[in-house]
Parts: sequence; structure tokens; C-alpha cells
Amino acid sequence: MHEVDADEGSGSSESSFVDTILIFVGIFLGITASIGINIGNNIQSLGLQRQAEQKGSRLFATGTVIFVTASVVNFAAFAFAPAAILAPLESFQFVSNLFFNHYVNKKVITRRMITGVSMVIVGCGTAVGLGPNEVYEFTLMKLVDFWTEPAWCGYLVGIMLLAAVAQGTNMLYMHRQSQGNSMPYERKVLPITFALSSALIGTQSVVQAKCLSECLEQLTAHGVNIFAYWYFWMSLFLFVSLVAIWLYRLTKALEHFDPLFIIPMLQSNYILFATVSGGIYFQEFNSMKAYQWAGFVIGILVMFCGLYLLSPHEDEAESSSPPAEVNPVTIVAESADCSGPRVVVGRLVDKSDRVSERANPYQTATSTRRRSSRILLRAKTVPTSDIPAAAAPAAATPVALAAISMELDMDESSFNGNTDLSMSTQSTTGVSLSVRGDSHGEALGERV
Repeated sequence: MHEVDADEGSGSSESSFVDTILIFVGIFLGITASIGINIGNNIQSLGLQRQAEQKGSRLFATGTVIFVTASVVNFAAFAFAPAAILAPLESFQFVSNLFFNHYVNKKVITRRMITGVSMVIVGCGTAVGLGPNEVYEFTLMKLVDFWTEPAWCGYLVGIMLLAAVAQGTNMLYMHRQSQGNSMPYERKVLPITFALSSALIGTQSVVQAKCLSECLEQLTAHGVNIFAYWYFWMSLFLFVSLVAIWLYRLTKALEHFDPLFIIPMLQSNYILFATVSGGIYFQEFNSMKAYQWAGFVIGILVMFCGLYLLSPHEDEAESSSPPAEVNPVTIVAESADCSGPRVVVGRLVDKSDRVSERANPYQTATSTRRRSSRILLRAKTVPTSDIPAAAAPAAATPVALAAISMELDMDESSFNGNTDLSMSTQSTTGVSLSVRGDSHGEALGERV
């Protein structure tokens, strides 16, 4: 390692064989920790989904133990490699996330997912190979001096403002939603702003973890009494506080959002801001040459393109379950503007098994998450007198879809008139249906 003290601003630029070995040790620990963290997150998510059962609590506890253990290993990795190298290694979580959901949750791996995994590996390898390749040993005085650097101070102000804007936007959308008012792109804005505000704060724990590892290095290698310095206690306090905030927000995200969407969203933000934070605070970017900068940036961009391909899309979610038959469906609904029932007649164009959630993602998982079928209909409403006898609800034969609860993304006014409808499981109006049927189904509409 190259030692950097208060008088040495940058230290030696030569990287020894020992430094290279240490970096590889750090990379190995970082990859192992990243995979463990993701497996722990997924097991926690399974536990939250099944927390009504006794085995759900055991699953959550098991996931928490794996997550904490992997986090400790990740902390140890910072003693061996620069933060700007370790942060991109978090992208391996998405590879393990893909395999976990395929083998445990029985999801189908698509070509786009395979392409995304390949791009993540190539991008991560490029960023690591061309990123900062020197390991410095910082004294306590130098670590203190880093706090006064203009670049670091400006960066802190910028991310605090961005976090405040993201959290404020999230709270505004939630407030408007609680009043029954829809907001533009709320299904994307809510998880994105939640993940952004969480990662901006949580990634500062990466910097503090590296600072603590440097303090421990001074204690073990040079016998410095770090416990007599206020800086050590400040770093320890910030690290514990920031990790607690990150774990709380992570648990909330797993509880209220689809893990296939929110985990990539959280970790991609985490990777980006952890890389930038570590590079700025420890001035790891200062020693990089032009070709390293070009390769590092390209690697990060390729990695994020791969992460985008790994993020869940509607067509991917639908392809994760076997295609359903196209069957006629009859829906009986009571409209507030009609004296009698009217019937929505249409064809079932898609059905896939998934977890249905209410519009408010912050409600508890036990009251909102349940297995259901996603139903898409192309239909129009007509008076019951116009329905052929063959399609009457009395002709329905209960089969596998019996007693499945679902919710429709439509206004009650849609029941009144010959309006084409596209129905999905997300409810914004409190209309719930119980679906059953085969070639002719039946769904009793009920305002709740």
C-alpha cells in the first residue's frame, strides 16, 4: 500500500505486486458480498410476502442473517480495494437476482435478460479493469482534510438537494394519491423517487465504511490510538446511522414494491452514487489517465444499459407465465347510474399469475399482497336484456379461476355505455371483482 499522510497529497503512483493481490482479494470479497446481499434481499422479500404464515417469519429472519453477513464481508472488502472499483461490483447482484427468480420463483429467462447479464459483466469488468488501480493508506489527518475539499463539499450539497427534491416529489404523489387524485406517471415516479432518495443517502455509508477501514488499518499496522480521535467516532456514528436508514428504506421498498423492479432500481442508483462518492472523497479519480477515464465511463454506461435490459418490463412480466387461452368472459356489474345491472361482454385476451397490489404501495403487505390472475379484457357494456342466453352468467362453469380476486383500472362510469375497456389488476376506484368461469366466465362487480 502507498501511505498518504498530511504532508503527502497524492502518494506514490507506482502500484506494487502486493497492491495488485490486495485489489483482487477486495474484488473477490466484493463479488461474494454482492451476491450474498441480493440473495438475502430476495429471501427477505419472500418472507414479507408469506409473513401471514409461520414459515414467512423464518424466511425473513434467514434473509436478514444472510444480508447482514454479506454486508460485513462487503465492509471488509474496502480494506483491500478502492471504493470506485468495489461499487461497480454491486452489479453482480442483478445476475444473481436473475438466477434466483428463475430457479426459485420459476420466472422465464428471456433473450433480453441474457443480453443484459452479458452487458453487466462486460461493463463491470471494463470499469474495474480501467478504474483506479492504486491502493492508498490514508492517515487520520488526511481523512479529515478530505472533508474540506471544495469538490466534496459541493458534491454533498448537490446530493442533499437532489435527495430532498426526490423525497418531496414522492411525498407529494403519495399525498395526492391518498386524496383519490391520480398523478402523471405515478406508477413509475413513486418507486423511482423512493429509490433515488434512499440511495443518495444510503451510499454515503460506503464512504464511511472505507474511512473506518482506514482507521482500523492505522490501529493495526501503526499502533495509532484511533479511539482518541473525534474523527473515528464521527465516522462510526455516521456509518451506523446511514446503514440504519438504508436498511429501513430497503425493507420498506421490498415490502411495498415488486422486488423484480425495485431491487434493480435501488442497486443501480446505489452503484452510481457509491462510485462517484468514493471517487470524489478519496480523490481516487485524480490518478486516472485519459484512456482510463474513457474506459471507465464506457464501462459504467454499458453496465447501466445491461441493468436497463434486466429491469422488468410489461412484456417480460407477461411472458414469465404460460400464455392463457382466449376465452369469452361475462362480467355482471351494478352501476350507480343504472336502475338494474348491466353486463360487460368481452374476450379474455391475457391472463398471467402475479402478485396483485393496491394503488397505495405503502400499505402493509399482509393486507395488499395476494396471488391473483392478471386479466385483460376488450369489452363493452350492454343491457342484460341484450345478452344471448348462451352467455348468461347462469351458464358459467366454475373452474381453476374460481374465487380469484382482481381489481380493475377503470372508472365506475366505464360500466355505463358502449365503451371499449382495457382492464388490469391495478385499482384506483375501489371496484373489485370475483372471477370464475371457463368458456363463459362470470364476475360479480362490487363497489368496496
